[in-house]
Amino acid sequence: MSWQRFLNNMTLFESKIDSDIDLSSQALYTAVENVRDMSLGIRLADDVEHQEKLNEIASALAYDGEFELNKVALSKGLYFFPKYLNETIQDYPEDAAESAFVPSRIRSHGQ
Repeated sequence: MSWQRFLNNMTLFESKIDSDIDLSSQALYTAVENVRDMSLGIRLADDVEHQEKLNEIASALAYDGEFELNKVALSKGLYFFPKYLNETIQDYPEDAAESAFVPSRIRSHGQ
């Protein structure tokens, strides 16, 4: 049943990504949980590697899905607050963050 729910949620995610960011993101997060549910359904002691692989797949799906959602949101001028992408962004000191993201400070290769 988790597999069918996963497929349904991924279909909804893909079909709504351009028209409804909120619904699409909900479908993505539910699909990620469906994959994690599948890993919990593996109960054999020697299947730990399958559980770990499914959890890796869930994390990669979450990251890639949020990347696409963020791209669409930016193109439409909408706000999107990711859960998983935030974990991959490094923290910078404030002055470094300012200089890195201010478009007027374009530096050449040698500076």
